[in-house]
Amino acid sequence: MQAVALPSLLSMGLGLVNTVVQNDAAQRQADAEAQQADLTAAQTREAARLQAERTQQEAEKEAEELRAERARARAGSTAALGTSGVLLQGSPLKVLEGQAYEDEQDAQSILQQGITDSQSILLNGGWSASNVQSRAAATRKKAAAQSGANLTSTLGNALSNYALF
Repeated sequence: MQAVALPSLLSMGLGLVNTVVQNDAAQRQADAEAQQADLTAAQTREAARLQAERTQQEAEKEAEELRAERARARAGSTAALGTSGVLLQGSPLKVLEGQAYEDEQDAQSILQQGITDSQSILLNGGWSASNVQSRAAATRKKAAAQSGANLTSTLGNALSNYALF
């Protein structure tokens, strides 16, 4: 019986070592995937930040261009009124002031839309990055749980085989 037990013990020991090595490889693979996911998430967040910044800058440029265009139009209206002999007081002045106010409101609307769009880009980028990291964490946990299950199963089989001898 001793001669049969020694090869069985060696086989069980090698089985345990094999399981530990496989579990370690699976955990390393899961860790590598998680590290890659962290890198991808950081790149996604940075890309979103840059896109949000560009969006905001474009809105600021558009608002400034609108202000300049409308200011030129108001200057033309003012000049036309002046050459026609209309005094810049009373109703004509109120009309020009009203136009200036509306022009500024339009520019502010453009800026606000730029802010809204930028925030949306940042939120979507953050959500995408978090989603990538969540999947990587789940993969890591799954690998750890599978490793534990494999080791428990191998130990159980080894102990049941040893009990037979």
